[in-house]
Amino acid sequence: MMNPSAINEKTLLLVDAGYFLTREIASAIQQEGHTLVVVTLSISAETPLKDSSPYDTFLDMIITAVEKCRPDALITINHLGFDLDGRLNDLLEALELPSLVWYVDSPRYIFLDSLINVNDRTGIFLWDDSYADWLGSLGFNKIHSLPLATDPSIFNRGDLAAAMPSAAPLVFVGDSMTNAVEKAIALLPDSLRPNLTDISEKIFSELAQRFLLSLSVPQYCKQPAWDVLKPIREAVKPMASGTTWSPTLNGAHEHETADWLLVESALVLLATKALRSKSLQSISQSPAVKPLTVYGDDGWKTALNGDTRILPSVDYYHHLADVYRQAGAILNVTGVQMPRGLNQRCFDVPAAGGLLFTDEQADIANYFKPGEEVVTFADSDEMIDKWKFYRNHPDAGSRVISQGRARVLADHTYQRRIAEMVTVAEQWKLI
Repeated sequence: MMNPSAINEKTLLLVDAGYFLTREIASAIQQEGHTLVVVTLSISAETPLKDSSPYDTFLDMIITAVEKCRPDALITINHLGFDLDGRLNDLLEALELPSLVWYVDSPRYIFLDSLINVNDRTGIFLWDDSYADWLGSLGFNKIHSLPLATDPSIFNRGDLAAAMPSAAPLVFVGDSMTNAVEKAIALLPDSLRPNLTDISEKIFSELAQRFLLSLSVPQYCKQPAWDVLKPIREAVKPMASGTTWSPTLNGAHEHETADWLLVESALVLLATKALRSKSLQSISQSPAVKPLTVYGDDGWKTALNGDTRILPSVDYYHHLADVYRQAGAILNVTGVQMPRGLNQRCFDVPAAGGLLFTDEQADIANYFKPGEEVVTFADSDEMIDKWKFYRNHPDAGSRVISQGRARVLADHTYQRRIAEMVTVAEQWKLI
C-alpha cells in the first residue's frame, strides 16, 4: 500500500558510494512513496585522480537523471560525492538542484579546512547536533538534528523471548579501533607523525597524554573534543617551534587548518580506542560478568585479557540481529566523536529484541525512557551493578526489551527519518 505521504511525492537522487547506510535510506525513500533514483559513485571523489573519467561518469549520471527525472533534491551521506575542487557543487548550482546531506560521522574530518562546498542550497542533517555551531560558522545556514535509526526489515525478526536467558552473556560488538588509529596517524603531516623525528613524537605524545587525561575527568568526558583540545593545543604550541607544523587557525578562513583537523581526528580515534579498551577491561574483570563476549577484530586479542571471549566480527545485515537478541545484554560504549548523540547500537539493539546497556549520553532521554526502554550507566561499576540486577530479575529485563522495541519501531525507523528530512527540506523551501 502506498504511504499517505505519496500525495506529496518527491523524486530524490541518492548517491551510492558503498556506504553502509545507503541501502536503508534507499528503502526508506521508497517506503515513503517517493521516487528513488540512484547515482553510483565507484571512486572516492576526495582522492585526486590522474584519470578522472570515473568521476566524470558520476557527474554525467547526475546530469542525465536531472534531464530525465527532474528530481527535487540530491541526498548524500557525509557529503559523499562532493569533491575538493567543487565540481559537483558547481554542477548542482548550475542545475539549481539542492542537496540534503546527512552526517552520520564527524563533519570536522570530512572536508577539513575546505569551504568550497558551502552554499545556500545545501541542507545539513546531523546525527549529533554538537557540530551545528561549527558548521554554522563555516557558512552553512540550514542545519537540523536528525539522529540515526533502524531498519525493521533487518532487525525486527521473530518473536521476543519470554525472559532473558539466565546463562546468556554480556556482549560487546565493535572494533578495537587499532587499524583506524594506525591509518589516522599515517595521514598526519610528516613533521608531526610519531617515530619520524624526536620533536614530532614528543608533540603528538604530549597532545595525546593531555587529551586522554582530560577525558578521564567527569566534567570533560562528554564535552566536544575540539573544546577540550583548545587549551591543550595552545599549551603545546611552543613545542612546535622550529617545525613546519603549527596548531593555529587558518588565516584565510579563521578556522582550524587541515593539518590540525587531521591531528584532532587521530586523537579522537585514539581516545575512543582507549575508552573502549579501558571500559571492557574493567567490566571483564568482574566475576559477575565473566566471561564477557566480544565480537570484533584481532586487535582485541592484545587489548583484552583472558577474562574475555573474543569472536570474529559479525555481518551487519545477516547475523547481527541474532547476536543482539540472544545476548544477556548488549554493551554500548559511545565514541568520543559523539559528545551527546546516539550511535547505531542504540536503535538496532532494541529493534532486534535485545537488552541495551549504554553509557549515558545527553540525548538519550530525548529518544528513550532510561530504565524503561533502555538501561543506562555512568561508569563501569554502575554497569556491573545493573547487570547483576537484571540477571536476578529477568522479568524486569523482558519489560525493558519489549518497551524499547516498541519505541524504536514506532519512532526510530529510517522511514520516519526520511519523512522528517523531506518535511524540513520543504520548510527550508529547498524542495
